[in-house]
Amino acid sequence: MRRILVGVDGSAESLRAVAWVAELAKDLHGLEVVAAAAYNLEPSAAYGAMGLSDDFWQRWRDELQRGLDGAWTAPLRTAGLTVTTHVEEGQPEDVLSRLARERSIDLIVVGSRGRGYLRGMFLGSVSHALALHAPCPVVILPHEHEHEEHAA
Repeated sequence: MRRILVGVDGSAESLRAVAWVAELAKDLHGLEVVAAAAYNLEPSAAYGAMGLSDDFWQRWRDELQRGLDGAWTAPLRTAGLTVTTHVEEGQPEDVLSRLARERSIDLIVVGSRGRGYLRGMFLGSVSHALALHAPCPVVILPHEHEHEEHAA
């Protein structure tokens, strides 16, 4: 395995995916990681009606890039991995699948749910779409449930 693509949106689930890749890398030498985030402007006409400007979208993109270049991917850098980052407009599953093809990715790692939770409930989740259509194997880290006490 030479290249892993990890989908990161700043959610707890995606940060768990980053930590999982950093742990996996301990046993793999020469691993490259691409950390990618996607944002979708599809409903931009509706957002425009709400007064959200192009500047808003640029600030959002910049925030994603700062997260990828900073705290979100820090565990990968601490593990000594070569990390590149990528932010792109589009549906996350489409962006991640295309990047996997273009960059000869061996494995995609994502959390089971990210910041697009409502979208996932109605349209199908990113992780589900990747599992069905990605050009390489996909690891989907399960949602981490808080410890629950069950009455006997």
